[in-house]
Amino acid sequence: MSYGEPHSPEEIKDALGKLRKSEMKAVVKEAIKEWLDEQATIIGKWSFRFILMSALGVLAYFILTSQGWHK
Repeated sequence: MSYGEPHSPEEIKDALGKLRKSEMKAVVKEAIKEWLDEQATIIGKWSFRFILMSALGVLAYFILTSQGWHK
């Protein structure tokens, strides 16, 4: 098939179908990538908050135990 040759309607439909399929695949791939990036950001924020709150709890525990607090 070279440029300028007449093509049958079936060949044209097949070519358009492949083009649409590859475009749709690219769109879905991009959407999944964006969603995963968003989820990774959310998990990162929760992890940072958990580490920060754990450190604050440990600091409070050590301050209380050093001031004579007992279980």
